[in-house]
Amino acid sequence: MCIRDSPNRKGLVTGILFCFSGLAISFFSLLSQHLVNPLNLKATITDISENTTHNYFDKRVTDRVPYMLRTLSMIYLCLGWLGAYMLHYERVYPIENDPFYYKKELSTNFKEGFQLRYFFLQKKQFWLLYLFNFFAGFPLQYVIFCFKSYGIDVFNRDGFITVIASLGSFANAIARLIGGYLFDRIGYKKTIFIIVVIEILLMGTLALVKNIYLFLVWIVVLEYCYGALLVKMPAISAKVFGQKGGASAYPVLKTAFTLVQLLSLIHI
Repeated sequence: MCIRDSPNRKGLVTGILFCFSGLAISFFSLLSQHLVNPLNLKATITDISENTTHNYFDKRVTDRVPYMLRTLSMIYLCLGWLGAYMLHYERVYPIENDPFYYKKELSTNFKEGFQLRYFFLQKKQFWLLYLFNFFAGFPLQYVIFCFKSYGIDVFNRDGFITVIASLGSFANAIARLIGGYLFDRIGYKKTIFIIVVIEILLMGTLALVKNIYLFLVWIVVLEYCYGALLVKMPAISAKVFGQKGGASAYPVLKTAFTLVQLLSLIHI
């Protein structure tokens, strides 16, 4: 709906919407740390196995995990109800000058209806975007999943690592806003090229970072790259497949990031 109402500001409108979700992640990172470890205790239990050292927290922290989960669940439930109450549906009619406009919105024939709605699966552009999302998103998502446990093992400063996570989430949110603006100004190809170059440089040197403040810079910039990459997909889908086709293509493109998350968790 927002892209339809602001056809010349697809990136900026998408960036604003995605920005707030990123800010929420930043807030809940700090809240989670405060709920589970209000005294900012360090991981004092050391386990050495297979030539690898892992640091763990004692019962004063681990016993508060159920309390943290219950509190966050209640907050999410209240916010979900509030969001559902505020949400409204406006029927969007087909636009005939849309490059991928199709006249049959619904079909009694399942196969015909599927082909009409998911025509983009037959397009080379879709699969190129899908592969790009997977390969560009995998290292970024992997770092987002791993950096906190890695940082605690190397630096053993849980409070500061949580601050890094919160700052990273904030950078992720701001990147969605700036990335959307750049999409409108210079196009998505140049913007994505810049993001990928920065990503390659930082991923290639992350293992060499032994200073916690440099580690902060690396993680924050990588989070920024991930946010700038993520925000472009709805606008790119609308640009490549049209308004209606883009609305159907984006959720399928997003499964590439979901697949990346699953693979990252399996590897961890």
